Amino acid sequence: MLYMIFPVNIISIEVNGGGAIHELKRSIDNNIPIIMLYSNADNIVIYEENGMMLENCYRKNSDTIKVIARSIYGHYPHGLDDLSPIVAFVEEHFAPA
Repeated sequence: MLYMIFPVNIISIEVNGGGAIHELKRSIDNNIPIIMLYSNADNIVIYEENGMMLENCYRKNSDTIKVIARSIYGHYPHGLDDLSPIVAFVEEHFAPA
């Protein structure tokens, strides 16, 4: 099963008693691999206020996270021109047994 977890900011963690970070614990406990793509030129969803928290939490508790940074785009367009890193990640972590 492939999950997508979207970044949250510290305010939603404090207000909602965990928010997506609470769900992240379930992913860590079940060893669910995560791949995250972010742009350090994004001025809508700031990596240091969102994705970095997710990355740090996951790295502290699991080794099944891949983070891909891109710097030539802002928030849009989503995705990568070359999908091979994503394909390789999915093949590595979700291959049939």
